[in-house]
Amino acid sequence: YDAAIKTSSSCLPAVHGLRDLYIRREEWQKVLTTLELEVKLWQETKERAGVFARMGRIYQDHLNNVDKAVYYYESALSVDAECMPAIRALFDISFQRDDWDRASTLSQNLSQKALREGAPEQRSDFYAKRGLVARHAGDYLQAAENLVVALEIRPENLSALDALIELCR
Repeated sequence: YDAAIKTSSSCLPAVHGLRDLYIRREEWQKVLTTLELEVKLWQETKERAGVFARMGRIYQDHLNNVDKAVYYYESALSVDAECMPAIRALFDISFQRDDWDRASTLSQNLSQKALREGAPEQRSDFYAKRGLVARHAGDYLQAAENLVVALEIRPENLSALDALIELCR
């Protein structure tokens, strides 16, 4: 792969092969190097945004650098404002940081596609979080509607049920 890249730095199959090899070895800095090369090769905005989002995920999940992850997620959104992995990740980070205004804005961008994409557990979790964000914003009707949707998707979501009960109290 190295020889192919040295011969032609735009050889995407070699870049992908090298990236996948580094992923299997869990050599995250080297994975990031291949992704940096890859982002320069893509012309399509959705592909470039996806690579940026993937870089953010590596910083977040494997290198424990949330600030750097946020930088790459925001880079993904600057390339493609509808990059769902970046929006979802930024929403989760904002939720964890109790940044309710940012989480609310991001949840509005997610809501149209979030109902259709992902496993039921992920969708239910998203709507439960969205309900909590609305509760913090003082929009109790929106909070209740989101918590109910979370329970419709996955009735065994006890955290959504607890949040709905608390909201009713």
